[in-house]
Amino acid sequence: MKVTTKLYLKSFFIYGIIFGLIMTLWEYIDEEKINLWRQVFQGVFFGGFMSWATVTAHKRAMRKYGKNELTEEDFKVSQCDYIIKENSIQEIYDLMNHHEAINKWKIEIKGSNVIGKTKTSWSSWGEKIIISDLGENIKIESKPVLKTTMFDNGKNRENVLLIKELIGKG
Repeated sequence: MKVTTKLYLKSFFIYGIIFGLIMTLWEYIDEEKINLWRQVFQGVFFGGFMSWATVTAHKRAMRKYGKNELTEEDFKVSQCDYIIKENSIQEIYDLMNHHEAINKWKIEIKGSNVIGKTKTSWSSWGEKIIISDLGENIKIESKPVLKTTMFDNGKNRENVLLIKELIGKG
């Protein structure tokens, strides 16, 4: 099965079932009865719409960095990559502070790490970015602020690719 098909199905079932259960409970509390066909229709319609929106946003984010074919790795919520160290943590911090997209993040140096946090947006509750100096390598990690996040619309992968591109390893 293709990777994008798996994502469509996973998001369809998660969004559709959760929304369907919530709407069923709401209808029961409000009207003290349940119209099964309406609940199934709402769950299928909402699940389908959210599945389409999630996958489309993910594809768009990856195309921005020249990736036309998506892989399993692109759909992991937490993203991590390693590059050979050519810049110090201070130089990476300075590069990030002067980048148009990244300077909106809250970033700081803590020891041999650069810690960043993005703002909440319509597509994300925010991401935590950690850039670590591991001696000969630099570790770039981006993960959702909320640990319960199941889909990130490609934001964490996008953050890792953006930082790699900024450092010159993209």
